[in-house]
Parts: sequence; C-alpha cells; structure tokens
Amino acid sequence: MLPAPLDALMEELIASRRGHPLVDEPGTWLIHERVPGKPLSLSRDQLVLRLRALGVNPRQDRATALFTLAAQVPAAILARMLGIHRAVAVQW
Repeated sequence: MLPAPLDALMEELIASRRGHPLVDEPGTWLIHERVPGKPLSLSRDQLVLRLRALGVNPRQDRATALFTLAAQVPAAILARMLGIHRAVAVQW
C-alpha cells in the first residue's frame, strides 16, 4: 500500500517497464536481479547511480523527508525514533 501520488507513479513504472519480464507471483521484487524473483544485489553506490539516472536524488530526498518529519514531530520523540542526539533533533 502506497500513498497517493506515489501509488500511481509506481503503477506507471511497473506498466512501462522494459527489459526483464516481471514475475506475476505475489511477494516478488519490483527491482530484481537478472533472475526474476531474486532481490537486487547492488552496492549502495551502484544503486545511487541507478536512481540518479532515473531522476531520483537519494541524499536530497532523504534530507527533505527528515526535515519534513522534524517539522511535525517533537524533537525528543524525533531523537528517539531516529537514534540521533536531542541537540541535532532540535536544530532540525
């Protein structure tokens, strides 16, 4: 279950996917290895390069998500949830 508009984007990605066939079994991986149904085994750097090629900037998107969360959650709870120091949570 994905929230809108992410759900529509994901459905579009699946529908427009080219290359390796999708496996229609429940619980399969959206992004898999050359063998369908097997999870992707890229290094972090390789995955970042693939995401950037698709127009996704993981570092910037992560920071945006964290700052948005920080604006909605009290600093003490944010620090506990993310395992960061309270002072950092207050700064965010």
